[in-house]
Amino acid sequence: MAQSTLSKRISFKEWPKIRDLLGLRIVDVIFDEKGIPTPVIDGPRESLIMLGFKGMYKPRNDKKLAIILADLMNQIEQEPGTPKRSNLRGGLRIDAIKGIDGALRLQISRKSKSPSQKEWETVLKHLPIELSCQNEPNKFEHQGFSYIRAELHK
Repeated sequence: MAQSTLSKRISFKEWPKIRDLLGLRIVDVIFDEKGIPTPVIDGPRESLIMLGFKGMYKPRNDKKLAIILADLMNQIEQEPGTPKRSNLRGGLRIDAIKGIDGALRLQISRKSKSPSQKEWETVLKHLPIELSCQNEPNKFEHQGFSYIRAELHK
């Protein structure tokens, strides 16, 4: 099962037919900055893809990093426990996993040189939702890569 927002305009009259046909259900409602509600739908991933749903997270702005991070967050929401990676120009890698405990584990890494604190802050700033580190991020090296890693919470 996967979750997505109901972004297409489906009328109240059409909803029961689509819901029953595709095995969908409304599990939550989120509100945008203007207070407009958007249902969060749960159902088989294939049904959501068929309806054109991309995921519940929307980019915070139109910058490329925000779009990449929103896509990464949608991927980990649809497959908790499975790590996902985005490779950026300049050699920076962003890895994320949503644990079965619901916590997001995020790390950035690079082979040639250590990622900077500024890069870490930039990644956090462009996440589609506001998350915070409860502890200082870990900095370490492994198999020729330098990492910054932390567990993030809402």
